[in-house]
Amino acid sequence: MKKQLVPIEVPPELKSRVNNVKSRILFLSPSVLSGQEKECCRDDFESLANSNIGVGGFGKVYKVRHKVS
Repeated sequence: MKKQLVPIEVPPELKSRVNNVKSRILFLSPSVLSGQEKECCRDDFESLANSNIGVGGFGKVYKVRHKVS
């Protein structure tokens, strides 16, 4: 039997921190919250391999380099 997923009710005070892609609550670092740094996204990185290098507990693993560095 498959388990039924139960939707999570997000408290109103945390609605602004919900990730629209995965509907997860994001806990951002203090430097991102204060505006000193921007939040990283997928476009901030370049791939160093043509495919994934493995599979981990949270998904596929890729070898990447941060574009700024």
